[in-house]
Formats: sequence, structure tokens, C-alpha cells
Amino acid sequence: MRASALLGILAFLAGAGLAGGAYTLGRTWRETSKDRFCSRCHEMRPYIAAWKAGPHAGISCKECHIGPGCLKALGDKARGLVFLASHKAGYSGRPQGVVPEGACTRTGCHPGGGGDGIPWKGILFHHSQHRKTGRSVLGERPRCTLCHGEALARGHGTAVRREACLVCHLAGEGLQGDRDGDQACLVCHGMPPTVELAPKARLDHAEARARGYSCRDCHPSLFPQGPPVRREACLACHSQAEREAQWPPAWDARKLHRIHV
Repeated sequence: MRASALLGILAFLAGAGLAGGAYTLGRTWRETSKDRFCSRCHEMRPYIAAWKAGPHAGISCKECHIGPGCLKALGDKARGLVFLASHKAGYSGRPQGVVPEGACTRTGCHPGGGGDGIPWKGILFHHSQHRKTGRSVLGERPRCTLCHGEALARGHGTAVRREACLVCHLAGEGLQGDRDGDQACLVCHGMPPTVELAPKARLDHAEARARGYSCRDCHPSLFPQGPPVRREACLACHSQAEREAQWPPAWDARKLHRIHV
């Protein structure tokens, strides 16, 4: 066989191999981009059911769970194939459905990533402040699904439970960045209005702060349990601690203020 013929055969085989590889890669890419690929494992059934009942029912899985860019997409698809192979081999565990950063805020979805100064459960929430934090929470930076993930899984839209905040804002940690003192409170809560504690007893928070009182003088815990004002705060004025045992077990603000006012 002449050299030219041999080279021709080798070139043909190489071309056929490349064509077959390209076809296989393209077919794999298409199949792993279909929603039915995600539902082949029984571990995925509750997630598929939540997706169908949720606000993203008309959006394909890959739109949220595949990162932008070819290299990122290849990595995500490779992990999906590894999970499928381990499932078929009987070694699969709980799937890790990660929504990469930027998937939610892409054009056509939630551009801008939410606003600032949003009233929520008595505080003012600032999305920009949370997005730019460099702190690591549970091994990852804060992202949309860290707060909104459970609500989406339950089909409740973008609702957020207060418990989601405790993942970062645990008592004793605070995660207030470079803010100290009252600024750590006011950035979320703002200046509280004047409140009526009891008849003839009003508390003007701005006036109290002007007199030198700090938020923590009355609210020493970031997440207080039980009464919002602790007994120790009263002892700042009522220094006769030995009389504490005489105080009524039930702290009724109206009764206490009728005695004092």
C-alpha cells in the first residue's frame, strides 16, 4: 500500500472520529439540556413537583441551573452526568441543585437583583449591601437562593422567612460590616417612630437617642427572646436589685406604667 493511500485512510478515520465525537457531544449537550433529563432520577421528584407548582414552571431547568458561558456550562453538564452515572450504579445521594450567581439577575428575569430600602417585617432591606459583602456564609458568598431558595421550593414566589436571615445574622455575630453602635441597627430598622407604651406613656426614640441613649441600652440583643426590653434595662435606673424578686412574674407594660406615671 502506497504512503498516499495510507495517509488517506488515516485522514478518513480521523475525520470520522472527529465527526462522531462532535455528534456525540452535540447529542449529549442537547439531551442534558432537556427538562426530562433532570427528572430521570427518583431523588429529583420532589424538586420537579415544586418546580411545576412554582412561579418558574414555564422556565427550563437549564435557564437557572446552568451557569453562563460555555466552559461553565460544560462543567455543570459534566457534574450532571456524573450524578446520573452514580445514580445508575446505586451510589447516588441527595442532588445539589445550585443556582449560580447571576442566573437570577440576567436580562429577562430579575435584572438589577432587587432594590434597596424595601420594608420587610419591620426593617428596611438593602439588596446591594448584601450582594457586595465579602463574607463567606456556609462556605459560599450570599446569593439570591440563600434567602429565597426555600420560598421557591415551596412555590411561594420571592417570600422570605425570618429564619433565612439567621443563617448569617446569628446572635453574637451580627455581620454588620464596618458599622458600629446604633448605625448597625439603623441601617435596617431606620429610626423607629414614637410608640405608645401605655396611656400617658410615650417613647420618642429620636429624643432618647439625642439624650445619649443607645439602641442596646434597652435592646441589648440583636434577636431578643421573650420581652423586647429586658429587666436589666430597668436596673439602669431602678438600681435596687434586691427588690427584683418583688416584681410581678408577668411583665405587663400597662400595669407597670400605671404605677410609674
